[in-house]
Amino acid sequence: MIAHLLLAISCLFSIPLCESFGIALTKQRKASLPLLRAVAIPEAAQLLEFTEPQTGTTVVLVGAMHYNPSSVKLASDTVKELGENDQLGTVIVESCETRWNKTEELYQEKPFLKTFLSNEMRTASDMALSFNRPVVLGDQNITLTGESLKASLRDTIGDLATPGKGWKRLYENIRKGLEETAILGGEGYLTTNALLDPKLILALPVSLIKYPISFLVRDPIITSIFLTFLAVSAVNDVDVSSVPRETAATITDYISVVGVAALETIVFARLLLEPLLAQRNLVLAKSILDQCKLYSADNNKKSVGLFDFFMNNDKSEQLTSDDIVYAAGSPRTNDTSNGGNDKVVVAILGMAHCNGIMKILQEQQIR
Repeated sequence: MIAHLLLAISCLFSIPLCESFGIALTKQRKASLPLLRAVAIPEAAQLLEFTEPQTGTTVVLVGAMHYNPSSVKLASDTVKELGENDQLGTVIVESCETRWNKTEELYQEKPFLKTFLSNEMRTASDMALSFNRPVVLGDQNITLTGESLKASLRDTIGDLATPGKGWKRLYENIRKGLEETAILGGEGYLTTNALLDPKLILALPVSLIKYPISFLVRDPIITSIFLTFLAVSAVNDVDVSSVPRETAATITDYISVVGVAALETIVFARLLLEPLLAQRNLVLAKSILDQCKLYSADNNKKSVGLFDFFMNNDKSEQLTSDDIVYAAGSPRTNDTSNGGNDKVVVAILGMAHCNGIMKILQEQQIR
């Protein structure tokens, strides 16, 4: 049960895990973003600001505790200040078309939920649309994520049942996941300071209540089964201090409890790092890069010579991409005016995603 709670909290709040793996991450220095300072947005520990190296476009990643009022305010303020200063490009949210539209339908059926379950992504989206700026649903489709989770669970069970090669493969998979997601932090990345912000901690109960409720109202059957499993696990946990002396737990009992907790941690760690973070980080990073390319091409198209026009096929492709999924009611990036200013691409993400996505973009792992 303890392992379940630790990993659930880690997924929600991006707690750096498993430092004992000792991964040497490539150090990245966080680039300054003068325009944010100029519009008096407080420098927040949950913001990552850098220049996307392939396009020269400024990117801001807003790391959030889902449903936390402090994160909602930070996302809203960031988008608002950029919009008011004509520097807002596209806002990308960590959601897919299926999830986004399902929630939208739910809000139409039960309007009170829109206020009660207000979150950082919806608030940022509404703010961006108020400035007539594009909102992109940048996440992997939930169906693919579900399939990846099932496959990862099967592989994990198979590896656990195969001492030697299976255990080694499991260890390497978790180690690789930690490195790819950069969840341990480092210079220029989000660290535990982002999590331990007093404003976030004070509003933590709100997140712990609203986050599971959001799942419950969208998928009541699956969520109920999961919550029942957690409740049963809690009931089965034994408080040794309350056990009479004559029936007190033996060393064997302690070992078995620790063993079960370790097993649960391994399973959840693999599910968290690979299908829930690493795979989706690639999709989210590609969504961000696509928008950066569009703004880069738009800013440079007036200066493109005849030779460049025929030779640089990438720019032509960037301006006609059909793979971008926009939120309902959002203008398309190519249909909005840039007003002659460089635009900032903003992504609203769970904190656990931010480091890995910045790593992918800065190291140019995708094109």
